[in-house]
Formats: sequence, C-alpha cells, structure tokens
Amino acid sequence: MTRAWEFAKWSIPDQVFDRFSYNMPVYVLGVVATPAAVGIYETADRFADFGATISWRLASPLLTKVSGDASAGESAFAYLDGAVTGGTGVTFVVLGYLLAGHDLIAAIVFGGTAVSSFSTTALIVGGINIFRGFWTLSSHAMEGLGYPSVSFRTKLYGLIISVPITAFLGAQMGAAAGAIGYAVMNLVIFVYVVYYARPVLGGVPLDRPLAVKLTVGTIIAALVTTATIELLTELGSTPGVTAIIAAVITTIVFTGFLMTVSVGTREAVRRAFAIYLGDARQFTSG
Repeated sequence: MTRAWEFAKWSIPDQVFDRFSYNMPVYVLGVVATPAAVGIYETADRFADFGATISWRLASPLLTKVSGDASAGESAFAYLDGAVTGGTGVTFVVLGYLLAGHDLIAAIVFGGTAVSSFSTTALIVGGINIFRGFWTLSSHAMEGLGYPSVSFRTKLYGLIISVPITAFLGAQMGAAAGAIGYAVMNLVIFVYVVYYARPVLGGVPLDRPLAVKLTVGTIIAALVTTATIELLTELGSTPGVTAIIAAVITTIVFTGFLMTVSVGTREAVRRAFAIYLGDARQFTSG
C-alpha cells in the first residue's frame, strides 16, 4: 500500500499537469487575448502537433516496457536511446513539411491578415515539438523506473516560467505569444528532463546517429514539399489538393530515406507490417 501511494501521489497530479501543459497557451490566451488569437493558435497547433501526439501515444507502451524490464532486473538503456529518438521521428517530418508549406496551409485555413500569425505559430510549435516528443518519451521512461515525481516536477518548472511569459505577451502578440510560451515551457522541461536523466537512466537517451539522419530527413522533407507545391501550383492544382498531395509525397520520401540509411527504421517498419498484417489475417480468417 505504501509503494502504491508513493507512486500515485505523483502520477495522478502528473496526468493533470500533462493535459494542462499541453493546453496552457489556450487557457492563458483565453484570458488575456482575443478569441481570434485563441482560434489561430488552436488551429496552428492541430496542424503542427501530429508528431508530438504520436510520441505521446508511444509513451505509455514505453513506460510499460521499461517498468517490466526493471522488475526483471534488466537494463532499459540498451534500447531506450533508439526508442526515444525514433519515437520523435514524426515530429521531424511534420517540421519539414511546415517549413515549406506553412503559408499554403495558412492561406487555405484563414487567408487575409491571419496568414502571418498562423504561419509563425505553426512553425514555432512544429519546431519545439521535437523537444516535446523527446521529453515526453524520456519522462515516461523514468516514470516506468519508479520516478513519477520527475515528470511532475519538470512540468511544474516549465509552467511556472512559461505562464507569466504567455500572459505578458498575449495582449500584444496574440497567437504567437501562445507559441512562444509553449516553446519556453517545453525547453525548460526538456532541460530538466536531460538533467534528471543522467542519474535516473544512466545517461541521456539520445541516439546521435539517428538524430542526424532525422535532421537530414527534415531538410529533404522541406525541399520535397517546396518542389511539390511549386510543380502542382504551376499545373493549376487547387491549394487544398496541393497541400494533401505534398504531405503524402513528403511522408513517403522521408520514410524512404530513413529506411535507406537506418537499419533500425527498416526493422521497425518490418515488425509493424508483420504485426498489423498478421492481425489482419487473423481477423479475416476468423
């Protein structure tokens, strides 16, 4: 009972902080800024947050895996660096797409004077989500080792620093202030997660070669998105169709590049196909 309480007293408040940290800019902008600023921020966030959402979904299985290995007396760090770095991979391709396509998306969604605000917000959120994906997976790994207090404390530090910044800038900068506050919060949490990772995990769970490949993939994604948008625009494609086709092509090229240069990516894709195709066969045969 004592061990359960020690875990729950940090884990439950941490879940509350997790949702609050994600929605913090919306809450603060709702008080200090206009409804238009809130709407622009939320829309930009939905476009830019896809990669971080994937990381968040991967965090719970990673926590379970790390916790199970710890109970069995096995070290998690042998695979943790690759899992954390690879788990942030989608945030890289989203950023590459936004670097080239933010103005196109802004024109489709808003148009007029909101284009600049939307573009700035989407780019800041898309860029900082690389750090959010990393700290989300890392903090869940530490929670799996029995340290939920680390995840709670790091979010608390981030909120203490970022909320006043968002509130101060909100009235003057609107949606961009929410993005700046969101970026500051995630950078603070990232720094503290890295600080705590060394004593808890035995090191920072960063696969440097994979991180370099993901960075190169981001550059390729931006170039491919730019070329696709220019070509389709010249062919007379509508903005909506152009944005969708560019996203599909960029994702295929980004994934293809990683599969070419990364053994871990090829193995992950192979296992995913084996799992999902195997489940599909069982479903159809049953």
